[in-house]
Amino acid sequence: MSITTLADKWGEIMGSGEKVSRRKFLKYAAAGAIVAAGAAVGAYYFSSLQRPALTTTTAVKPTGKLMPFVNKTRGALFFVCIEEAFRRVVEERGFTYEAYDAKGDAVTFNEHLETVAAKKPLAIACDPIDSNAQAYTIAKIRKDLKIPVGIADTPCTATYVDATVVFNNFIGGRLAGLKAIELLEKKYGSTDGLRVVTFHGYLGSDAWRARMEGFDSVMAEHPEIIYDKVPMTDETASADITAKNADIYLSKHPDVACMNFASEGPWLEAALGVMEAKGLLYHRSHPKHIIMVGVDGYPNTFRRIIEGIYDVSSAQDPLFYGEALAELLIDYVLEGKELPDGFEYTKTERYAWGKGGLNLPAKIKMEPWGPTLYQPNYVITEENVWNDKHWGVRVVKEFKMWDSITERSYKIQGIDPKEIPEWQKLFGFSAPDVRPPWVKG
Repeated sequence: MSITTLADKWGEIMGSGEKVSRRKFLKYAAAGAIVAAGAAVGAYYFSSLQRPALTTTTAVKPTGKLMPFVNKTRGALFFVCIEEAFRRVVEERGFTYEAYDAKGDAVTFNEHLETVAAKKPLAIACDPIDSNAQAYTIAKIRKDLKIPVGIADTPCTATYVDATVVFNNFIGGRLAGLKAIELLEKKYGSTDGLRVVTFHGYLGSDAWRARMEGFDSVMAEHPEIIYDKVPMTDETASADITAKNADIYLSKHPDVACMNFASEGPWLEAALGVMEAKGLLYHRSHPKHIIMVGVDGYPNTFRRIIEGIYDVSSAQDPLFYGEALAELLIDYVLEGKELPDGFEYTKTERYAWGKGGLNLPAKIKMEPWGPTLYQPNYVITEENVWNDKHWGVRVVKEFKMWDSITERSYKIQGIDPKEIPEWQKLFGFSAPDVRPPWVKG
């Protein structure tokens, strides 16, 4: 299938005739800052890994009560999607909703947790910045104030939490690695002497670290491969670091056979811009194509797979995170019902991996930090990219939030970024066509 045909089909999926440009690649990308400042943590929350009596003895049947969400940042579409999906379920079920943006600062995040806890909500949902820096505050809220806490995306493994919704990041990274080996063997016949690089995320995040370790585990099975590791970003989550490090690496190793990304979105775009500038960006049918795999399934992932320059995404689903977390808190935690090991979440017809799609089950696993609902791991490839239940498509069609990649894309379109409304800049590289309800002023 030609790139032109692929672009036309993308327009059909999105409900418009707009074609996808083949050559609008970016030199660099912008991302919201995530500054994971250290927080004092001690034996208090480590002892909290033993489940204290909480909702089972203080069950309530709320109507119209507060259920806030504390977000790590709105500087990337992925995190905005979790928050928005959570809000929709909460308000549809008759609860009061508030949202807080920590703007990537771990200290601010803890302050927001304390602020909402003082309002005595029925439960608090959040997406931590640093998996350990928030543990002390969460433990105090649960033990001292008896307020249930639910987490999406980044598990807080150092203290007990009432409900967590994630995907297995280790398996996600490993799956990307397995697909990389499959594509390398298909293209070269052997992996002997090939060079592979992983651009890993900030390792203070349990999620990013686990993805790296998963990919590492596959590379360890192939000692014949020359395996390099380069930081994709630091605690700031800046994609400028991706661009800088990709530039240095590709200048030294333009012969790399495969690149893996801990996250896609702005970080992938930064690398693609560098690759184009160096003449290293080719369609997957070209002999000089560098195989590219990664994790997330951002809207730009679909665009790049369709264009033929990106190969495989080991996908997680932020809409599932937000929707499922809200439902677990409302239907189980607040009702004092247990979430036992092996419990299956059945409302999966909304997701590409669920009923009517790949038919993969989402089940609870009782982890040391509490009941954890895992999204099943799966990959997005050129074969299944057309499924409109992938979150990267659903967020555009159903949630009306379009990912325009970066402010630099405005320049490509002939738009002065200074003219972009300030509220849109809250989204970093994403620019939704519908103003989100939480935006003020």
